[in-house]
Amino acid sequence: LDWGFREFDNYDLFAKDETVGSANVWLGAETKVDLVSDKDILLTLPRSARNDMKVSVVYEGPIPAPITKGAQVASLKVEMADQETREFPLYAAHDVGRLGFIGRIGAAIKYLLWGANG
Repeated sequence: LDWGFREFDNYDLFAKDETVGSANVWLGAETKVDLVSDKDILLTLPRSARNDMKVSVVYEGPIPAPITKGAQVASLKVEMADQETREFPLYAAHDVGRLGFIGRIGAAIKYLLWGANG
């Protein structure tokens, strides 16, 4: 039992409703939406695994507007050496409305002139 307490530890990665990251939004009133978890993200890991941990936000984007608060739009991927990759769903922290007609025309022209990174 002592071995378990000595070799493993609980790691609080993110609290419920804490902003984990953000995702790009396509044709939205805002260019990004914050991403949150609907529960605390806690992992029990060998102490040695913490040093090799890689945490990333994964989504197919940009995410088209409109986006509703609470919609699952991404996932949090936790990778560690010699451990199974774990994924947790991430949700939109707030609503993002769609651009108006003129804004969509401007975005289309910008895209045609400078591409996705313009």
